[in-house]
Amino acid sequence: MRVRDALFLGYAILAVLGLTGVLFRGVATADGLVLGLPIGLAWVTAWAVATPFALWAHWAAGPRANEDEGRPE
Repeated sequence: MRVRDALFLGYAILAVLGLTGVLFRGVATADGLVLGLPIGLAWVTAWAVATPFALWAHWAAGPRANEDEGRPE
């Protein structure tokens, strides 16, 4: 497994465990507001905002099609 795949897998596992409440239960169930949202909703929103960036970083770190085939552009 390549490093970029392992890092993305780690992020995905952390996201799933964080969103289901297995990890970080205190954050998801805390009282109060963050930017006008209840903390639990802000927690889920933060994961939803972070995930496209993680996907983009995974894609950007990958090999390009032309480099794999050895052809010049």
